[in-house]
Amino acid sequence: MKELTPHLIIGHGNFFQTNLLSSSRFVDYCKERGIQIDEKRLEKFEELGIFYPMLRVKHPKCRKKLKQVVTENESYVEECGVLQEGEEWDGKVEEFYAAFIFWKKEYVDSWINDGLVYIPTNQTFQPWSNYRIGEGAKKQTETYYSIFQTLPLHMLTHSISFPLGVENLATWTQKDIKNWFKSSKQGAKRLVKSRQLSVGFRDEVADLAQILSNRYLPIAEKYDGMITLPQYDSFDWQRYKTDWNAEKVLQELDLSIEKIVRYYEITEAQTSSIDPLDRWDDLVKFINNSKKTQLKDAALLAQSWRVLGRIINLFHKDLTGDFINNYGKDIRFKEKKYGKEVPQDDLDYLEYVSNEYGVNPRPKLFLFVEGYGEVEHFPRLAIELFGIKFSEIRIKIQNLYGVGGYEGNEKFDKYGAFEKLIEYYHDRQTVAFFILDREGRVETIKQKLIKKKSKEHPNRTITREEYIKLWDKNIEFDNFTNKEIAEAMTKLCENRYQFTETEIEDCRNRFGQRGEGDTLSALFKEKTEYGSNKIKLLGILIDYAVLSPQFEINGIEIDRPLVKILDGVCHLAMRNYQPSCLDSWKETQNSEWLGDQI
Repeated sequence: MKELTPHLIIGHGNFFQTNLLSSSRFVDYCKERGIQIDEKRLEKFEELGIFYPMLRVKHPKCRKKLKQVVTENESYVEECGVLQEGEEWDGKVEEFYAAFIFWKKEYVDSWINDGLVYIPTNQTFQPWSNYRIGEGAKKQTETYYSIFQTLPLHMLTHSISFPLGVENLATWTQKDIKNWFKSSKQGAKRLVKSRQLSVGFRDEVADLAQILSNRYLPIAEKYDGMITLPQYDSFDWQRYKTDWNAEKVLQELDLSIEKIVRYYEITEAQTSSIDPLDRWDDLVKFINNSKKTQLKDAALLAQSWRVLGRIINLFHKDLTGDFINNYGKDIRFKEKKYGKEVPQDDLDYLEYVSNEYGVNPRPKLFLFVEGYGEVEHFPRLAIELFGIKFSEIRIKIQNLYGVGGYEGNEKFDKYGAFEKLIEYYHDRQTVAFFILDREGRVETIKQKLIKKKSKEHPNRTITREEYIKLWDKNIEFDNFTNKEIAEAMTKLCENRYQFTETEIEDCRNRFGQRGEGDTLSALFKEKTEYGSNKIKLLGILIDYAVLSPQFEINGIEIDRPLVKILDGVCHLAMRNYQPSCLDSWKETQNSEWLGDQI
């Protein structure tokens, strides 16, 4: 790779202030990622010639022109710009050190041409104290490292660490200590000499990533969503992106496609070797970048290197039209695991990955009911009777607010919204389960749905008969005795009236007859002179079901239909295993799980 120059690194203006860090900020950056380093050690590495900063910037001393301004109300000092060389000025001046503006190309070019920005490897080493203005004062010359240099630095710090356990020291003799020290010193000298003689591949990877960062860093960092463009007014990134010529850059750096692939492979191999989340990479890929930055030590370092790898891979794609497929994580492997073309569709890919890890919040079963009371009390019944929380087994309950809006027109839209609703959820392998009153055209529509061929999956019906439960009359009459209903209505009106079993039996007999409507509500209003609260009434009745899951009909004790249905719904949701790949999804869709075979 071509030797680094300031123009290669920031000659176009360094758009990002997150990738070139001062030595103190670089130390903090490394420590957050588990690399134990400090400025003294970095200085020693540079002195030995085994690890260099990427840039140094010398801040020139300037003089500021000052003018005293006096008015009737106040007196103040006005700044009149920088005193230029050869310029005459009678007023006061104040010395200061100019700040370096990374993202302004003209500014950067001027400083580089004046020799104020330079590459440390091309200079004779100086103690870092020489870069300070006086004892303990601020730095006149600032030392900068690239965040991508953590790749070679991590390898270096690990290779020069000599583990020495207390268990060894406790038993060593003076001779053992001398031999160990002699051997370690010889090894250290060989390593330092080896690093001095050649630039390592990892150093070249870091250099390349820094050079490419203006073009690819926004995309690499925001791999999962929108990109963020800092200093937008000072740097036209869109134009820079349009003018970018990857082939020309490759030639300028004296690189080959083969070497780009090698750089990527080195980065991926080292990333995988330290990343505790490596086997979860297919899931971590989708995590928001702001959350990834909250990781610590090796996990956070690995995410930084994955950004580095993506930068190189994006460069390769611009050069060849294809991403680099590496190791077992390539597209072919993912397609074999998840299904053909799935890895190219982030929505489908995330669906299967989240199912595989058990974190997909999409319901396994949607329970559609007709009233607020059912929505409020069915989950309570499941908890109190079965010890099962709907949300834990991914059941979502939804009020249809009556079935009229879903029936459609008998002539032109025979199945209405029911068909579309079921097809939508079943295609996503969410069971659509209905508990409805037997009214209007619901019975006819049910028979059509359980017999009609699915448009999405024509080898089966739209749904199964047992996924649409219709009450013979309604939830109260089908699940509770006349006595229980009478007692519940009496409790509801706080004993203002004592409802009788005979009255409830009369309501039961008249229910469903033309013009009768809701006979229980009509009776309640007639006797109390105000409307009943159907949600509270159902709540009282559900209490009876919790205390006694069975009830007696004609002297025979049987399970309440509601209890039996909800028990089946819970087991159905728990058995609805979500697909972790395309083949699994297809197998379920073509089975009898969601509809009868045709």
